[in-house]
Amino acid sequence: MLKAWPGSADAYVYGPVCIDQAARGQGVLEALYAHVAARLPDREAILFINASNTRSLQAHGRLGMVQVANFTLGGEVFTVLSNRNANLVRK
Repeated sequence: MLKAWPGSADAYVYGPVCIDQAARGQGVLEALYAHVAARLPDREAILFINASNTRSLQAHGRLGMVQVANFTLGGEVFTVLSNRNANLVRK
């Protein structure tokens, strides 16, 4: 992931996040992200999600994360997301 998108100098790796199926749709992801973002204000969060995991991609999109790069590992395609609205998005 960091080869595809190294992030800013003070970026941090966010995740992985796994929400129990029974807790999904109840604001848990939003609360977790708000908690981390409040403790690391103005810093870039970067993460990767398997490109086939559309539910997670959509959920992180609702948090304001944007796709900034892709990479392939073991034949699987992963999407790199960032909470920074990058001017030059690499895909």
